Amino acid sequence: MKKFAIFLSVFALLAFVGGAVLAENRGNNPPKKEENKFNWQQFRVSTSTIPLYATTTPAENLACLQATVATREASIDTAYDTMSAAIKSALATRKTELNTAWGIVVNKDRRTAIKAAWTKFNKANRDARSVYKTAVRAAWKKFNTDSKSCNVPWRLYEAQGTDVSL
Repeated sequence: MKKFAIFLSVFALLAFVGGAVLAENRGNNPPKKEENKFNWQQFRVSTSTIPLYATTTPAENLACLQATVATREASIDTAYDTMSAAIKSALATRKTELNTAWGIVVNKDRRTAIKAAWTKFNKANRDARSVYKTAVRAAWKKFNTDSKSCNVPWRLYEAQGTDVSL
C-alpha cells in the first residue's frame, strides 16, 4: 500500500509540474515563421545560367573548372606530402627514443622514457593530421570561391571533404 501511495504522489507531482510548464508556455511565445523555415540558400548549387538538366556545358566553363580542380588537387597533394613527412619524422624520432629507453637499466626510468616517447609521437601524429585537415579544408574553401565564376554545378558530381578523413 505504501508503494502505491508513493507512486500516486509522485505521479500527481509530475502532472502538476508538467501542467504548470505547459500552461506557462501556451500562447506566450508562438514560434516565428522565419525560425521554422529551412534555409535552402546554403544548398543552392550556383547562380548558373546553365539549367541543371542540360546535357552539355560550354567548353570555357569546363576549362575554368578544370583549372580550379587542378589547383585544389595540387593543394591537397602538397598537404598530404607535408603530413606524410611529419609522420615519418615522428616515427624516426620514436624509434630512436624507444631504442634509447630500452637501454635504461632502472625500471622506473625506463618506463618513464618509453611513456614520454609514445606521448611525443602521439602528439606529433595528431598535430600533423590537424595541419593536414586544416590545409584540405582551406583548399576546398578556395575551390568553392573560385568555382563560382565557372558556372558549372560541380556539387552534383563531387562530394566535398571525403579526403579529410585520412
